[in-house]
Amino acid sequence: MTDERKAAGWDEYTCSGGVETWDADCGRHTSFQVLKITGYAGRLRPADVRGMWAWCDADVAGRFDCSSSLLNSIYTMCERSARQNVQQGIISVDADREQSSWLADSWNVGNVLLYNHRNTTMVDKVLRDYAGEQMPGGDFYACSPAAAYEIAEWSMYWPMLLWQQYLFSGDVTLLDEMAPHLTRFLDWMKTYQDPKTKLLNPPRWRISDYAGGNMPSGGLNVATACQYCENLRIASRIFSVLGRSNGSNAYAQAAEAVKDGVNANLFNGDSYLARTDRTEMYPLASAWPLRFGLEPPAAKSKILNAIFEDAGPESANLKLGGYSGDAFYDGLLNAGAAEFVVRDLARYRPMLKSNKACWEGFQLNADIEVNHAWTCYPAYLFLKHIVGVQPTSGGFATFDLRPVTGGLAFAEGAVPTVKGLIAVRWEKDAGDQFRLSVEVPANTEASVYIPRTAKGDFVLLESGRQVWPAVRGGAVPGVNTVEEEDGWVKCLVGSGIYRFAKFP
Repeated sequence: MTDERKAAGWDEYTCSGGVETWDADCGRHTSFQVLKITGYAGRLRPADVRGMWAWCDADVAGRFDCSSSLLNSIYTMCERSARQNVQQGIISVDADREQSSWLADSWNVGNVLLYNHRNTTMVDKVLRDYAGEQMPGGDFYACSPAAAYEIAEWSMYWPMLLWQQYLFSGDVTLLDEMAPHLTRFLDWMKTYQDPKTKLLNPPRWRISDYAGGNMPSGGLNVATACQYCENLRIASRIFSVLGRSNGSNAYAQAAEAVKDGVNANLFNGDSYLARTDRTEMYPLASAWPLRFGLEPPAAKSKILNAIFEDAGPESANLKLGGYSGDAFYDGLLNAGAAEFVVRDLARYRPMLKSNKACWEGFQLNADIEVNHAWTCYPAYLFLKHIVGVQPTSGGFATFDLRPVTGGLAFAEGAVPTVKGLIAVRWEKDAGDQFRLSVEVPANTEASVYIPRTAKGDFVLLESGRQVWPAVRGGAVPGVNTVEEEDGWVKCLVGSGIYRFAKFP
């Protein structure tokens, strides 16, 4: 039962005496928080009662471990919460009030599944469910199967989820099948594009931030515009994969126009506005462009400083909600601000100290669910950014390995792919020595990014052989090219096991 906080999820069982076992319906009661036993004549001890974590079958192969015990506990809790809320063939954000698939939640939970589980086909079903209930005008419902609610920002997670599933699966037939649905949706969105600013103001329910956040929604806002730009970029990539160059080029040009509109109308030189008609500073507003790399390159450090300053001591002014945290952390990690994120993740401590399951928000009250998986995104963000694994083409034919260290001494992890397991470990010491080992599966090519020394010269070795600076006759098997790129040393490698070591 749930401590009788709500009628939904409450149940009771009367014992008949003797040794017996009661298995609650897994599909309905996996989210109980408190179990009360009354009427027992003897004296119960903790060892007399056992509880189980229940979830649908999953082949868990991902892993994460680092020098922070807090991050390790957050990862374990978040991966388990995501897995536990996959029920009855759908991604269900919780097992109590909202036993339905929501599009934004399917993005958060779906990425945890993709990064941690083998042979994930759940996201294929999610995409087809929403496509099957696509509205005649082209928009998607916020819930499916349910055909309920219309939320523009959440509709734009459908193209993002489509592209992500392709990156992990390499299934071109899925792209071909879904392309007409994508075109219809983007045609619908375009009808709400302002011809002057290139920003969007779609109708109906608008929740750019939700569940505890404080960024204003609606109007010509930065979240909607950034997602729309990314949707257009994704459409360009999809049509390129399908060999439709005209469509690909048209969507790419449209995306650039929206990017220019974001920077011309929402960027004030130091940070991004939440809406064109508001001048207040909201950290989340600046994280949205960072999430998709829309910011002017020279302005990145200025934008980050504005976010840190406005967040206040111990992020008191941040007020992240369940939905906004994914966008905020993804944006900061993408911009390299891992140290701030690592400190800010202390907001998960109350969950760990309570029932060790993800909550709907970060402040416990009578209205939030205490096993609500839309806050589970750290279980994929850690692998994507801290370990650094990001696919760059279908089925991991190519991928980037770009770890952000965030003040940690080491991190290691593994990501299951259709090509095999990608296993990574990096270590960093106070003397700026950096070591990274990676296992690149067969039929895969990786771009391995080693953080460059801030000052002075350095030497980069692979298995004891120097690869940077280049030496005469120093070709190293498997290492195809080595070059500097934006504060990194980029090594393009084929399949195999590599051990890099950088010395200042």
